[in-house]
Amino acid sequence: MKEKIKKDGKFLEALKSIRHQIDTFERSATYRKLAELVLVESEERYRTLFEAANDAILLIQDDQIIECNAKSLEIFGCNKPQLIKEYPERFLPEYQSDGQLSKLTSEEKIKSALEGVPQFFEWKYRRYDGMLFDAEVSLNCVELSGKRFLQAIVRDITKRKLAEEELKRERQKLQTLLEQAPFGMILVDVKGNYKYMNPRVRELFGYNLNDTPNGRMWLKKAYPEPSYRRTVVAAWKDEIRKINRKKKVPRVFNVTSKDGTEKIVNFRVVQLEKNGGYLVTCEDITDLKRLEDELLNAQKLESVGILAGGIAHDFNNILAVVLGNISLARSHLNNEGIVSDRLLEAEKACLRAKDLTQQLLTFSRGGESVKEPIDLKDILREAVNSVITNSQFECNFSFADQLFPVLANEREIRQVFSSILYNARESMPLGGAVSISVENVTENPKDELPFLERDYVRVSIKDTGSGIPQSQLQRIFEPYFSTKPLGTQKGMGLGLAICYSIVKKHHGFIEVESNVDSGTKVNVYLPAARNDRDMSTGPTGI
Repeated sequence: MKEKIKKDGKFLEALKSIRHQIDTFERSATYRKLAELVLVESEERYRTLFEAANDAILLIQDDQIIECNAKSLEIFGCNKPQLIKEYPERFLPEYQSDGQLSKLTSEEKIKSALEGVPQFFEWKYRRYDGMLFDAEVSLNCVELSGKRFLQAIVRDITKRKLAEEELKRERQKLQTLLEQAPFGMILVDVKGNYKYMNPRVRELFGYNLNDTPNGRMWLKKAYPEPSYRRTVVAAWKDEIRKINRKKKVPRVFNVTSKDGTEKIVNFRVVQLEKNGGYLVTCEDITDLKRLEDELLNAQKLESVGILAGGIAHDFNNILAVVLGNISLARSHLNNEGIVSDRLLEAEKACLRAKDLTQQLLTFSRGGESVKEPIDLKDILREAVNSVITNSQFECNFSFADQLFPVLANEREIRQVFSSILYNARESMPLGGAVSISVENVTENPKDELPFLERDYVRVSIKDTGSGIPQSQLQRIFEPYFSTKPLGTQKGMGLGLAICYSIVKKHHGFIEVESNVDSGTKVNVYLPAARNDRDMSTGPTGI
């Protein structure tokens, strides 16, 4: 009985084992079916993505294309039989754009990719019909079913490259325009940093991006005078505030160049885009402004001269009567006494008035004066003796050897130098020094001066006075303009206007250089008399 029970127990154990094996097998089979279904689904999904990709996808094994998607056929311009089993070299030109051999470079990139180093590069391909196109290529090593393949993803970038080339050409055109522009151009970001200056800016001012990397440095260098710099800053703030207005207002400023010369510059500013910075253009209008001022002064001088001539003529006649009666009255009085003193003062006043009328008549005369060759040395010494007689003033002369005589009207030229010296004296109320130098000028020392091709004599009169602000320097030749505060001026503001008119009629040129607290220098250029035509005593033209 016991033996039977033992046998039945072993049978049950065996039965359980068999049952377990059957269950395990069934589960494994189920799992396999599920895995197969998943694999099939994955392959279908992969195939869908593979075929729908917008880039060419190639599988390469043993240097042959073994699989490709639809986009590959489109890009390379062929059908599948023409692509499968084909060598990739079939679609390569002999050389790439950089001059490298396509085959050699391709082998190097494939080797790196198979070694596990992904490759990404731009490449030149050849379609099946031989037409070249540009592409971006990605090479990777992939493993499928235990085998290694080279996967190549190719994107046609021909249109993009054409667009890039067109953009490059447009940029080159723009760069050429910027470089060749007749006016200066500065690109400024929203923080005030200068990003670009074209060559014209450097020509105009001598500054580059290293000298003036931002607006703050530019203001400091271009406008060294603090008061004028504050004016410029206020104007620029107003310009930025009204940047979007339809009507652009040019800003004209006096700019100090790197070499110290001052230029009159017309500025315009344009906002490139919102928060994208600004484009500032600058144009040198120094010569234009000078011509405009010349024309304006000439018009003013002409109109004022006509009026002054009429008044002076009539006033001179009245003065002659007054002086005659004063002289007659004094002849009947003793030289002493209050009446005689009053008449003497009246006579002096009339003489000063007569001198003024003579200036007005000189100012109003048109046409050419009678000129003759004269030596300036004696005229300058006489002018100094008559104007600067106080011991508080020191005068130094410097005459070059073999000075040319000048073709001039002696009385008018003496008036020019007397007026200049008078202004020098007035600028030095506590005394000072005047330096006078005279030299021949055989060539144009400054291209901007309106000289003719002939010889000149330059007279330079320099004082140590208070100087003239740069803001007033452009107006000093205007009739009735004075640098002195209203109510303190002793004259009518005609002195330099008359000087300008006289020198102009002599076919010369006059310029003034001045800085506050550094004194003033006046340069007068007069034509030299060096040939038979110049030695004429009658009216002459140059």
